[in-house]
Amino acid sequence: MKKLLLLLSLIHLPSLLHAAIATPIYAVLGDEYSSGDDVYTWGNVTVTTPTAPAPPEGYKSLKAVVVSGFNPSQGAVIEWGGWGVVNLTPGPTPTRRSVDMSAYQTDGEMRFWINCSTDNFEVAMEHNDNGSLPGTKESWLFHNVDGWVNNTWLPVIILMSDTQWPLNDIFSPFEITLKSPGTCYVDHVRYVLPPTFLGDVFDVSIRISRTKRLSRR
Repeated sequence: MKKLLLLLSLIHLPSLLHAAIATPIYAVLGDEYSSGDDVYTWGNVTVTTPTAPAPPEGYKSLKAVVVSGFNPSQGAVIEWGGWGVVNLTPGPTPTRRSVDMSAYQTDGEMRFWINCSTDNFEVAMEHNDNGSLPGTKESWLFHNVDGWVNNTWLPVIILMSDTQWPLNDIFSPFEITLKSPGTCYVDHVRYVLPPTFLGDVFDVSIRISRTKRLSRR
């Protein structure tokens, strides 16, 4: 069973576009940076970068609104949608590329802040699988979880030791899909190698009680 843990936040880092993967923090998404080359969307979703509600880190977050309605590409009424940060080769016709995130496989953690009107959503990272579509996904379903509070900023930690396949070919380091209509804000997505299990990196101030965690029922 996948593990979902709520905990703390970290600092902003500059853009890491096309750079070798950084440790002990690999910044994926923030106010002025992205580790990827684009943000893909799917389903009935609208994505914006508002300043309200005030995010825990910086001054903007990524907001996704999913509605029920007819989707031309699906040819049907759907009630889901999402977005993801993707790695692409540059050029007039970008193609999928891989990023080697093996450094975070054993002791790494995915961390981010989230504020949603529902806990019916899925977080994933997607493998490139030599360019096959879609790639294999590592996914974590948030639904009926202890400690969840709607419309409140909550910090999340996902342990990379919980992944099933080698992280040497990551096409998307972060994807989120709402399984039902709702609104979801995401802030400061990053991977970390903490000095201790669930510990601080660089002794950054904690903005929420360490005792507040999210786990499956």
